Amino acid sequence: MTEHKLYTTLEIPGSFLVPGFCIYVLEIVKEKQKWFYIGMTGDPHYPSARSAYYRLVGHLELNQRSTQNQLR
Repeated sequence: MTEHKLYTTLEIPGSFLVPGFCIYVLEIVKEKQKWFYIGMTGDPHYPSARSAYYRLVGHLELNQRSTQNQLR
């Protein structure tokens, strides 16, 4: 008997890891509801903005004292 495992794949393009200004949209689906979160990595006037990956990881931070988690 074949054992089937469910898994989720997350693909991160290389451009997502490069520091710099970026606007991104997260689509969140839970049951039959859908939400969109629009964020950005900083200000377009400052080229030293964090990477989109860095910001996304901050949004997923579960620490109660986190100031980055805007999704909670």
